[in-house]
Amino acid sequence: MTQLESRKLGTVLLLTRDATAARKLTEVFDTHALGIETTVTVSSALDRLARRKFEAVIVDFAIGAEAARVVEQVRQSASNRTAVTFALTSIDDAAQALKSVTLCSKSP
Repeated sequence: MTQLESRKLGTVLLLTRDATAARKLTEVFDTHALGIETTVTVSSALDRLARRKFEAVIVDFAIGAEAARVVEQVRQSASNRTAVTFALTSIDDAAQALKSVTLCSKSP
């Protein structure tokens, strides 16, 4: 483990296919001593959520409606339900993101 890795305060899960967004978010979180795990598929994000705790989860809804499954899993997970969850959206997918977040907030 490097000295930088040992200083990390936690880890963020990022689901996006946008390489520019991933690079910029990695830089931002790195300056705040947070590691970032980036994945490009919903199935990989779900697998990672099942295996470890994240302090935050960022979901890019440009991936499609199936990205809502990640938000659902965060809220249902015993270890991740308190993770801060962010949605990356465009005008086109903002309605889907809002609907997903609303549905998840009604879940027990």
